[in-house]
Amino acid sequence: MSAPLVEVSAISRTYSMRSGMFGRATAVHAVDAVSLTIARGQTLGLVGESGSGKSTTGRIVLGLEPSDSGEVRFGGKPMAAPGTAVWRAQRARMQMIFQDPLGALDRRLPVATQIREPLDIHGLGTPAMREERVRELLRAVELTPAQRYPGALSGGQRQRIVLARALATKPDFLVCDEPVSALDVSIQAQVVNLLADLQAQLSLTLLFISHDLRVVRQISNVVAVMYLGRIVEIGSADDLFARPEHPYTEALVSASPAPGRRSAGRIVLSGDPPNPAARPQGCAFHPRCPRAIARCASEVPTLAAISGDRRVACHLVTGTPARDAA
Repeated sequence: MSAPLVEVSAISRTYSMRSGMFGRATAVHAVDAVSLTIARGQTLGLVGESGSGKSTTGRIVLGLEPSDSGEVRFGGKPMAAPGTAVWRAQRARMQMIFQDPLGALDRRLPVATQIREPLDIHGLGTPAMREERVRELLRAVELTPAQRYPGALSGGQRQRIVLARALATKPDFLVCDEPVSALDVSIQAQVVNLLADLQAQLSLTLLFISHDLRVVRQISNVVAVMYLGRIVEIGSADDLFARPEHPYTEALVSASPAPGRRSAGRIVLSGDPPNPAARPQGCAFHPRCPRAIARCASEVPTLAAISGDRRVACHLVTGTPARDAA
């Protein structure tokens, strides 16, 4: 395993939410003590239901949003304060691919101008070098050079433009936030394959955020599962999909069986995800867990190693269920 490029240590983010104009403010723990390590050239897939805190985690890692506590280290150095010269230099090496390609692009500007924009912002190269870099990037994402506008492109072409713009500054690290969820299934595979090819060619490191386990299984080396702001399981992709340990991970994997493998039966969870502003006591998953025991309702499980690089936050896996049940 190569040295880590990105190290996330116990980051947390809490928002204050008010119900109505005169309602009482309530704390919402969007991200709660999340720790991750991403090795150079590897892809960490971050999965979970909507509202689990995946996107907020990605924004904190990039420095686009502050964390209330914890630390993010990039290349062995702490992320600099936003707005400083050091932070801008770090941000040139870290880019983001957003979920909605049309929303991420300015409909009033030609796509070539938008690809060149990061080079203009960071002052990289001469004007002639920037124009050549734009042509090079368009070839890399398999699009012909053209002064077209976003509205004249298909969804897959727009996402390729977003990818080209993210690669303009030759970054080391990409945060991909649901990068193919807005695309047709046939186009999703093309974009994911292109991203994998570019990762191999350019030695990119990826944080790939998605709720689609089929895509995550295809591109990730390591997978972390989030539930209500916390990591509940993490391990190598092959191992985690073959032998999910946390009941929540089991349910997710059962809904997305591996190609060529017959499913043992889908696990349907009861109820909806809890309100983040009214987090259940103990394990946040216990109201929906089919195997919950008394301890689950009163004690928060810690993320503990069970074998190799696999870590799980579940009393049933890391505790002594027989004693607890008694």
